[in-house]
Amino acid sequence: MDKLVKMFVEGSKAEALDEEGVWCVCTVVCSESEAISVAFDGWGEEWNRTIDDPREIRELSVIPESSGRRKATNLSRKSPQITKVIRDDKLWMGHHEVLVLEVDPIRELITVLLPDDVKVSVNPGELFTTKPEEEKPRRSYKRRRVEEPSSAFYQDKPRALEEKPASVEDKLEDTCTDMNFDFSVFVLNHGAVLKVGSICFIDSCSSPFIISRIFKSSLGGSAFVSGVRCHCEGGKIISVVHNFQVTVDCSFVRPCSTEFCLSSVASEVCNFVFHGQTFVFLSQERNFENVPYLRELRRHALGAQMQQAVSSGISLHATRPSQPISLGTFEPFHDMTIFGLSEKNKFKIPFSLGSGYSLLDNLMGKGWDVKSLRRDVADCHFKFVTLLTVYLDKKNLTLKFSFSYSEAPFPFGPDYREKCKALALGCK
Repeated sequence: MDKLVKMFVEGSKAEALDEEGVWCVCTVVCSESEAISVAFDGWGEEWNRTIDDPREIRELSVIPESSGRRKATNLSRKSPQITKVIRDDKLWMGHHEVLVLEVDPIRELITVLLPDDVKVSVNPGELFTTKPEEEKPRRSYKRRRVEEPSSAFYQDKPRALEEKPASVEDKLEDTCTDMNFDFSVFVLNHGAVLKVGSICFIDSCSSPFIISRIFKSSLGGSAFVSGVRCHCEGGKIISVVHNFQVTVDCSFVRPCSTEFCLSSVASEVCNFVFHGQTFVFLSQERNFENVPYLRELRRHALGAQMQQAVSSGISLHATRPSQPISLGTFEPFHDMTIFGLSEKNKFKIPFSLGSGYSLLDNLMGKGWDVKSLRRDVADCHFKFVTLLTVYLDKKNLTLKFSFSYSEAPFPFGPDYREKCKALALGCK
């Protein structure tokens, strides 16, 4: 609570849960050691709250520049299928009745409790006040043959305008009309890599999900992951539950560590990947002048590629990969800024334990530089990266990197970097 007191001083703006479980903008009126008192903007003093739970107050959300004003507090304005929602309301998500736990009109999310006691945050568009009706089977009717009139009938009448077939661009615009920033791959701070079409788990849910979309509502905010629930038996996914889709903050998502057989749903997974790439394409098209977004796209793509190459390149017996790893065509506008490459350093940057890996940590997440020798054995020794060099292959104009590594004679721990650094300096 002391950290919150320092963060939310008297007079500062914040966002807090009111008594109805709705996130609202507020002003801190009193900040004490054990609690924070807030006044909700636009409401009288009788609605003031004293908050002692850090989960019920947060900093102001970053509002996208295109919006121009803070979002309305009634989610039903954009989702007419539901009325104004508060805590303990019951709604329908597909054919499942859910209980409302939290309403976040600022970020346009509603946290609900599923029948199997799973807590998820979803978009308001996925919820309804009434149970959707099941589609009735369509009856087939035989067409009655109609005699075509003679051509003379049309001679004195103007021809009807032919309908122009929808272009590919029109179909794509119909597919995605929001203003979010989409990603096909995203590297989290703790090193986990999320990809559209990959399997993941969501906190408090035992069934796996297929990631269908990764996006941000604003570049300064956190990433969200949309997924479709899978039905599996053992290590094989049998089917995809299309009417069970969720959208949650990426902090509630973790990649699947076990291998699942996807042969039964291979075509559906491909459709998710294609659809996710369509979202990314449209997002890039809308933001072709938005340099920070395009650079972040490139940064996550490079980070995921480098992390995978380092992990697969560390072997039990060698000390370096047999050859440098190519990262594809060099993109000067982004790559020079991301890595600090320039004419001054001859487009070659070495990173070592001595100089620090902070830039690479931001790119690949934590733990990218270590690999356990035996994952099935506790307190096992590991190998760690001692030097990584990023450079431009001037002959082929491709971005490449090489690295070397060594074995640590002690088990892995939180302070492995300091121990490895001392070991590397001692060897010199």
